[in-house]
Amino acid sequence: MHGVKAFHTKERDYAAGKKIVGFNQHIAVDTDGRLLLVRLTPSDISDNAGGQMILDAIRKR
Repeated sequence: MHGVKAFHTKERDYAAGKKIVGFNQHIAVDTDGRLLLVRLTPSDISDNAGGQMILDAIRKR
């Protein structure tokens, strides 16, 4: 997970614990490091919830 400042969109949120305004990137890679999926979520979504969302999306593929 990596916090991203995104000022060009209307859907921004504030993560109080991290003190950032923007989005979180949740990235899934395979064991060789190849990119499987990238998901941007508002910064108020917890890392656990974002990780669960990306795992569910991979399982549906």
